[in-house]
Amino acid sequence: MLASDIITVAAKQLNDLAYTRWTLADHYAYLTEGLRQCVLIQPRANAVTASVQLTAATTRQALPDAACALIDIVRNMGVAGTTPGYAITVADRQTLDTANAGWHDADGSTVIDNYTYDDRSPTIFYVTPPVHATTKVYVEICYAKSPTAVTALADALEILDIYQGPLLEYQLYRCLNVNHASEADRQTAQTHLGYFYAMLGEKEKAAMMLSPNNPQNVVG
Repeated sequence: MLASDIITVAAKQLNDLAYTRWTLADHYAYLTEGLRQCVLIQPRANAVTASVQLTAATTRQALPDAACALIDIVRNMGVAGTTPGYAITVADRQTLDTANAGWHDADGSTVIDNYTYDDRSPTIFYVTPPVHATTKVYVEICYAKSPTAVTALADALEILDIYQGPLLEYQLYRCLNVNHASEADRQTAQTHLGYFYAMLGEKEKAAMMLSPNNPQNVVG
């Protein structure tokens, strides 16, 4: 999906194909904002899976640049980041604290057993045992990446194609919402914003219904 797939349709609906009332720069800014709102609400909209090196000699880790939320940590990936190893499971931090209050100061290891994550600190996570002090340790993680800014009609959008509808609604909302002098435009803008949130909500319901993690979809 390209930026033009959203912007040209929005411009046509706004009767502004010459980009007189809303410039291309305006559209780029609004589309960038819409992309990031989609990922903020539904992190899987731009999910990235990669092998990353952990910070040595500590339990505290940071997500890669441009990451806005952690989705999962899957497995160990060896000292070079290319060798799949033991699975890594999520753990409740309070459980870890209760079982061993000194887990942050344990001996370092080249193999990670668990991770813990708090949504209130979305770019930080902790691993146990602590990462080895001198040997590189890689793990495979899945995270939500904040989409890069749109700067041209030909830009490929960093989001799944199924979000085209919500993005168009958000684009129309942002364009019409700048017409502060027009009560009708403001009301129409709010209608488009409502459609944006409603469509994302329906996608969430559908995703949960079709997810392999849904007990109703387990065979046997």
